[in-house]
Amino acid sequence: MAMPPIDFNQAILDTASNSGDLPLESSSPWEHYRRSANDAWNLVLYMDRNVARVNHYSKPFDRHMSRLHGMALANLVGAFERFLKELAVVCVNELSGFSLDGRLDEFSLKGSVAAAHFKAETVGNALCEADTWLSCPRVNDKFRGLLADPFEAGGKFYVFPMKKGHGSEEELMRSRQISAIFQLRHTLVHNLGVITESDAIKLRQYLKYSIDGKKLLTPSSKNVRQIKRLLDETASDINKRMSLKLASLMTTLHQDNYLSFDPSLKAQDLVAAFKCLVTVCGQTATP
Repeated sequence: MAMPPIDFNQAILDTASNSGDLPLESSSPWEHYRRSANDAWNLVLYMDRNVARVNHYSKPFDRHMSRLHGMALANLVGAFERFLKELAVVCVNELSGFSLDGRLDEFSLKGSVAAAHFKAETVGNALCEADTWLSCPRVNDKFRGLLADPFEAGGKFYVFPMKKGHGSEEELMRSRQISAIFQLRHTLVHNLGVITESDAIKLRQYLKYSIDGKKLLTPSSKNVRQIKRLLDETASDINKRMSLKLASLMTTLHQDNYLSFDPSLKAQDLVAAFKCLVTVCGQTATP
């Protein structure tokens, strides 16, 4: 018997409409990242724990779990990318009142994109949501200009130190590791896990190790757990460093009469976003 006709337009509409409220953690980039990263890892744990309770065929299970590990890994990197984007939204919103020195020039929107984002709640949402945040050099360029001191050329805040003089050897290695993770995400999302020759070349440069192309990526549970730990530690470090830098910059802008605000209220606003101790103009707020 023939399959009944399907209204695919309605099917897509139903899918797009099948949504729920954002979690409470979404008000803070750091808390939002932790919630999503933990959700991805808990999915792996849930499947491992529950399948072990019943009889199953090991080869099909391993094959399916490998695909699940790849999906979880892609979600982890997606959560980290969104974390960077949401941090940028916070910074742009706080600094939008002072843009005479061109600190927002790294963010640009074409007319058609601007129209689509016209109803965005804030300037930060409008400028940051349409962009991707999966390149360490590009992320550096955006935040360096955004968090520069007033009329300072270039800026000195590096989210991902890439060369000597910008950070410690440990920080330089971590930046290469994050670049490699971004490349793995590209392999998983755009090539369904196939490591192309160009992917292999980039991974070799980042990791300083021989990586073969024309292979299928099959991440293990251990791989997902360890990469999650690296992303967790990196996100925590970035969150703390950026909270200190933004608070210091807001203090400078207030003292130099570029921006007028209540320091105690501003400190509370930053604490709500970063979830760590913040001091603005001598006014300290705690989570």
